[in-house]
Amino acid sequence: MEDAQELVPQVVKAEPEKRTHLGALLQARLLVYVPLFLILLIGAYLRFTGLKWDQDQHLHPDERFLTMVLSSLERPASIGEYFNTAVSGWNPHNKGWDLFVYGTLPIFIIRFIGEELGKTGYGEIYLVGRALSALFDLATVLLLFFIARRLYDERVALLAAAFSAFAVLQIQQSHFMTVDTFATFFATLCILFAVRVAERGRWFDYLAMGAALGMAVASRINVAFLGAVAAAAGGVYAWRALREAHDPATQARIVETTAVRLVAAALVSLLAFRIFQPYAFQGPGFFDIRLNPKWVANMVTVQELVTGKVDYPPSHQWTNRPAYLFPLSHMVLWGLGLPLGIAAWAGVLLAAWQIWRRQRWQHVLPVVWILVEFGYHGQQFAKTMRYFLPIYPMLAMLAAFLLIWLWDNRGRIADQISNLQSPISNLAPVFRSGTIPGTLTALVLVGTFLWAFAFTRIYTRPITR
Repeated sequence: MEDAQELVPQVVKAEPEKRTHLGALLQARLLVYVPLFLILLIGAYLRFTGLKWDQDQHLHPDERFLTMVLSSLERPASIGEYFNTAVSGWNPHNKGWDLFVYGTLPIFIIRFIGEELGKTGYGEIYLVGRALSALFDLATVLLLFFIARRLYDERVALLAAAFSAFAVLQIQQSHFMTVDTFATFFATLCILFAVRVAERGRWFDYLAMGAALGMAVASRINVAFLGAVAAAAGGVYAWRALREAHDPATQARIVETTAVRLVAAALVSLLAFRIFQPYAFQGPGFFDIRLNPKWVANMVTVQELVTGKVDYPPSHQWTNRPAYLFPLSHMVLWGLGLPLGIAAWAGVLLAAWQIWRRQRWQHVLPVVWILVEFGYHGQQFAKTMRYFLPIYPMLAMLAAFLLIWLWDNRGRIADQISNLQSPISNLAPVFRSGTIPGTLTALVLVGTFLWAFAFTRIYTRPITR
């Protein structure tokens, strides 16, 4: 009894501390998730405003083509029929569309939802597709928050989510029934699991990364360079683990384990591609993985169009457009807007410098993805802006990283400014106080939102055509 009585005051005394801890935890979460909810709410408004912007005129050529394809499809009667390339009702080739160069996963999602809603006609299915396109892009913003929180902190995560929610190209593509926002979503999902691989190296994350990679490629073939991000994720984990291991046996086991799991992720990605891009294969059975000659011919055709090998009147616009500079200028001036565009690419440079000088592994995956994807498409003959959409979330994140880095290092930067033998040294006290970093952050955030809001006004007015 005496022992029990002695415990009572201890329990009573500890209760207020527990409540205080829970209260602080709840308050901290509210400070994060309430702003995130508001960001998603504003992002939803910007994306869903004016989905019927062209007043049933079907002015987007790719969307009009996909509308015709989708309205002609018929759901397969069985799983066997689904994988039977020659007879499946979801195979565009079987409905008279001999040239179909898009990923089929977004098409399946849109058609399935359209059938469930009873809206599969020519004047209906494209609106279902636009709504889903906007929804998937909004989900990308949420994925970006979780990526940035893991790599950096919650301040960077919230700012990155806001930048992505207000990015004009993302908003524009959300108003089209095309495959681009779907591919960007699955690419960003792949990067999320790649980050988890780099952090922890667990089996589940490798397999999930592979599945997301396969689904991204089944949405758009030109995101296949995500494989470089997956390989980099395994490399980062192995590098971090090897730094902690000292005996050769442990080091050999780390290398072997990483290699095996990367191979498993690759196999899962191929499996996902087989499931969600089934008509890239001949069939009729699931295990018949011979490539479909029609699909191969379609891929060759689109490659010839993109490279300019085939003379095609709409491609004349790309004549004499300088590699890299042309898409970079359009990205900064239009797709992101000047404030965010400058901050994003400055963030890329800072992240690359920190990788080189300080071995900051957190930057490796976003920088690899941006440089590989931009490096490939930026030198192509056709430099369509939407081809670069999958790197926009990572650009938004590195812009946020840059601005938070300037704030956190304002004292050190002020010391360096004060040492300069020029009138610029007078700015040191202003920088140290946080006025300059805070003002820059406000300018980028407010400027990007105003650019997005101004852009969306075109969806609130009758189309001039």
